[in-house]
Amino acid sequence: MSRTSVQAADIPDPTWPETWPRTAEEIHIFDVQGDVLLKLVRTQESDCSSVGGEDIPQVEEVFEETPAPSVNAPDAESLPLPPSPSAKSSAPAVQEPDENAIPDDASVHSNDTASSVDILTDVHMRVSSKHLILASPTFRSMLGPNFEEGQRLRIEGSTDIALGDDDPDAFEILLNIIHGLTRRVPRRVTLDMLTKLAVLVNYYQMHEVVELFSDTWINTLAKEGLPQSYSTETIRWLLISWVFHKPMEFQAVSRIIELGCDETLEDDFDESLPVPSPIIEIMLAHRAAAIENAILIVHNLIVRYSGPVICPVVWNENDKLACDALLLGSLIKGSAAIGIYPMIFAPYHGIVFKDLATQIRELKVFDVLHDVCNQSFGRYQSNSDAHGVKSSIEASMNALECAMIGLNLEDFLPQIM
Repeated sequence: MSRTSVQAADIPDPTWPETWPRTAEEIHIFDVQGDVLLKLVRTQESDCSSVGGEDIPQVEEVFEETPAPSVNAPDAESLPLPPSPSAKSSAPAVQEPDENAIPDDASVHSNDTASSVDILTDVHMRVSSKHLILASPTFRSMLGPNFEEGQRLRIEGSTDIALGDDDPDAFEILLNIIHGLTRRVPRRVTLDMLTKLAVLVNYYQMHEVVELFSDTWINTLAKEGLPQSYSTETIRWLLISWVFHKPMEFQAVSRIIELGCDETLEDDFDESLPVPSPIIEIMLAHRAAAIENAILIVHNLIVRYSGPVICPVVWNENDKLACDALLLGSLIKGSAAIGIYPMIFAPYHGIVFKDLATQIRELKVFDVLHDVCNQSFGRYQSNSDAHGVKSSIEASMNALECAMIGLNLEDFLPQIM
């Protein structure tokens, strides 16, 4: 890898195509004879109190021995990409260097706050079309005869491609792998970086070429433990386990999501996380079914104790009736307090199954105290088993939780691998 911002005139490179831009804040060389220039943009948010003043942060440049040429780049439009298992968001326009730009050629634009700006840095990568085509069906199509990039490659012997919003650091790792520069590939990555890699691997269909490294990355992170409750990390693990075909992790995290999500689950998956919609829909369906069953368990008890006298403890019919009435009343009041009485129906706004199961377990169900109900009616308790009602509720909630085993990865594998 080489990063430089020097001019081509300072370091002549006869192999650099004349049609390529020759200036960028970062230039990475993966193949010195490469015939494809990938153009990306690095976005960094920095705190500062003014734009154009001394408070603007500088873009750090790393210079290495391998030089890379540079010239003012003509504008290039991003061309449409071929279909993939999940759509990508449209790429932002690449901002070329400007004579009036702030120091270090960093492009700055305000994000409408007084204390923050985004610094956009052009990142160019010289790569081999043969390596791209072998590693990625998406690049194979893009560099084929049906796309302008492929036509330029055949006519001129070189081409450039604007990739827009692809993460440069994650892309650098993948390009090192497919160009055989494996000593530059990290053996450990963060969950955030692994998520970015999963997005790119899924879109460019590079599953096979990165498999050895992805196994290492995932196993290393998994040793630290998967998330145990629903969170942003759980969603990232769902994407990672789906993209890299990890059935155990996929089943585990999908179960955690089913237990811990509400009806707005889909809103937690933004466009940058291309999890197939059927996965989200089925998890939501499992959540709704579990909530419905939990509510029915309580309502069936209410219906049961609304009928003929049940109390098996006392012999006096009036005391039996009073005992049933006390238990029925406590069930109804407790259910109303947690919002499931009167009966409610899907989509169960704001309800999380895991929390609901806990609330149902903790319902205060009263009955007449067993050892005094024949003597002095009027003493009550909530710490008894209430004629088996509490044990029944506990067993039912346990059964519902055990039934939520997560999703089977085989049912959701990408069609194109």
